[in-house]
Amino acid sequence: DVDTAVACALISSAHLPPRAYSYSLLCKDPLLILKCHLSVWKCPGLRRIVLAILQRLLEANNHITLQDAPTEEAGQQMLAARDSLVARCLLISGCNSFVL
Repeated sequence: DVDTAVACALISSAHLPPRAYSYSLLCKDPLLILKCHLSVWKCPGLRRIVLAILQRLLEANNHITLQDAPTEEAGQQMLAARDSLVARCLLISGCNSFVL
């Protein structure tokens, strides 16, 4: 899958070989994509790619989380906490990309 290959490449470090994440693992933990190096966030084209992949992973994760949660309310709370964390990370990375 193209999203998986691109996500693995963007998460990888220049000093370490790329990690091989599966699509199912990325869907279960879409926050992994936020581990991209700061230089990725500073490049508008790469930032758009990361955000597009993140959006698709979050949508897939919605279904997984709601199916695996013991109750619908618990699933909604987990998704709200996840979305709050994503928003904070994106705000911080956005602020840092303008400062650096």
